Amino acid sequence: IPESLYTILSLNSLQLQSNFLTGTISTSIGKLVQLSWLQMQGNYLSGLIPSSIAIPSLTIIDLSDNLLVGQIPTSLETMQLLTWMSMADNKLSGTLPNFISKISGIQHILLHNN
Repeated sequence: IPESLYTILSLNSLQLQSNFLTGTISTSIGKLVQLSWLQMQGNYLSGLIPSSIAIPSLTIIDLSDNLLVGQIPTSLETMQLLTWMSMADNKLSGTLPNFISKISGIQHILLHNN
């Protein structure tokens, strides 16, 4: 994913699903402060989920079906508008963070096959 993509500060929706993308999710994703919809599922993204992905305006985040490792970042607790979170079918580890129950509007949490 080119770094130049993260300079489009007015971006509201980023849908990159099912494109055979490789590499890691850049920490620069946090610059997209108006982003409400992030879909990167069905690629070959690897590495840790950056804490900067906790963009407060996000309502939907789907990182499922990749090769992501590590734990769900605790920074996601700031995402109070989040209604849909899918990180299923990765290689995540650790325990389910307590903060997930504190996101008042969350309706869907998909974490299977990790």
